[in-house]
Amino acid sequence: MHIAMQAIRNGECDQAVVAGVNFISNPLETSSFSQLGVLNPNGISKSFDDGANGYARGDVGEPVIHIHLKPKKRKGFLGQNVENIHV
Repeated sequence: MHIAMQAIRNGECDQAVVAGVNFISNPLETSSFSQLGVLNPNGISKSFDDGANGYARGDVGEPVIHIHLKPKKRKGFLGQNVENIHV
């Protein structure tokens, strides 16, 4: 994410996609957490709920799109200045 934001600030690009993945490929950690009693027995995470009784593990992938929102000036079809934002 740092490199993506740095590239946008330096004008190397107008937008960047950054993604991260958490993939549980080995059941050893989940088994250990289960034996410790920190996992919710229902497999449902109830964060910040009065009925919370542990947490649920899961795989996740999350992309983040950073877009430089400073308008660019360019000449329009008839020669007029046009400001636009690419989204």
